[in-house]
Amino acid sequence: QAGIIFNIARRYIELAPELESRCQIAQERIFIPRTNSSMACLPADPKSLEGLDYSSCYLDECGVVSRDTYEVLLLAQGKRKSSRLIAAGTPPPDPQDSVLTDLRLLHRDLGDDTVVFREYSADAFRDHPATCMHCAQLANPALGDFLELDALKLGRGVRENTFRRQRLCQF
Repeated sequence: QAGIIFNIARRYIELAPELESRCQIAQERIFIPRTNSSMACLPADPKSLEGLDYSSCYLDECGVVSRDTYEVLLLAQGKRKSSRLIAAGTPPPDPQDSVLTDLRLLHRDLGDDTVVFREYSADAFRDHPATCMHCAQLANPALGDFLELDALKLGRGVRENTFRRQRLCQF
């Protein structure tokens, strides 16, 4: 996942001459000399993340990432006056043991104001058919942009409960 995000950032820079002139692009790192800042592609292995000192960190697939990985990243925040951890994901196969579920509950049930939570979901409409376009639009803000309508077809051997979790963000 880190490689996908990194390659998008790399391509964005390559297509913008003004950005390309300011950045140095390596295999798994983008360096900006003027600000002495960088973007690095890191594995989701807790041991390799120990000791990080980041200003911004993007954690993808937090619905299935290990709790140890999340906690290492979260605890690395105390090293700077300001840093942010951005986590994104879809509902996990087991909602009882998931970082995403915990973040959702922190925000929704406990009102923790240190967590900003944005949910694009049709979870409140579980009684609607899996093919409901209203639900598809609620759960997929990229629909019609970089997500094609074909991605929302139920079938092709995918179980309905898996489809609802992955495409409609229903817990």
